[in-house]
Amino acid sequence: MRKKQSERTAGFGIIGVVLIVVALAVIGLLAWRFYDASKSKTPSSTANHTSSGSSSQANTQTPPPKVDPYAGWQTYCDTVEKACFKYPSGWTIDPSDQNNIVSVTLENSTKTLVGSYTNYDTRDGFQMPYYTAALEDLSTPSAIYKVLGGFVASTATVNPQYKVVDSSFTIGLTVGQQASVNNTARFTFADKNTGHLEIYPTSANGMTSNQATTWFTTDDAKTALLIARSFYTE
Repeated sequence: MRKKQSERTAGFGIIGVVLIVVALAVIGLLAWRFYDASKSKTPSSTANHTSSGSSSQANTQTPPPKVDPYAGWQTYCDTVEKACFKYPSGWTIDPSDQNNIVSVTLENSTKTLVGSYTNYDTRDGFQMPYYTAALEDLSTPSAIYKVLGGFVASTATVNPQYKVVDSSFTIGLTVGQQASVNNTARFTFADKNTGHLEIYPTSANGMTSNQATTWFTTDDAKTALLIARSFYTE
């Protein structure tokens, strides 16, 4: 009887050991799976953090400084009407002042562009067909003035130019279209005197309409536009 009881006790002991070993194995397997799963998630989390950090850095980068198109240019100011414009260094400029009537001529070194300014423009004007190649704001936008590019389109040869005009003059004009306008469009000062600032190619009078339209895409035209856009009154 005691022998059978001892055998049962020993049997239970072996079973207990086996159960403990199985339990430990299960716990170990679960622990390994948990560790493996967490390890596989870590690179993704790190990558997301890195990506987020890179995106944040990209969003906070300082934009490159704007290039000043007028760097190195000269400035001419009409002391009578307190009006100014800029022109490239190396251009020749010839101003005159007679009884407060100011006239200025300017020309580039290659003699392909010329310009004129006056604070007293009394030319007679009349309606003519005009092709509008460009309508631009001044560099410092003004409600009073605009820059007009185009040419009178009533003759076989034309004179393309950029000029400063009263904003009211440009009402109804559309770039790329022709309209009937005053051929001597100009701008008006606060004292009601009229003036002009015009820049055009020296070969202007020998251009066809197609050649004139193409001229507005050239480097000379870009320089002429910059001069016209630089106009301002103090």
